[in-house]
Amino acid sequence: MTDLDIPRLAALAEAATPGPWEMDDAEIFAANGRCIGSTALWDDAPNADQSIADAAYIAAADPTTILALI
Repeated sequence: MTDLDIPRLAALAEAATPGPWEMDDAEIFAANGRCIGSTALWDDAPNADQSIADAAYIAAADPTTILALI
């Protein structure tokens, strides 16, 4: 296991758009309605399923969650 840079994670989380973040079929949205990312570009890619799984993980690891964990 690698060392965690907790101060860096906290700074990144505090600078990011506040959570919670949610994912619909094509986009990740912050609580304020801001689009954080889109899976639309990945839908035809050979690894689309993995890209969508990655996007779902990113949405779940929103700043509010990271700050609560650390």
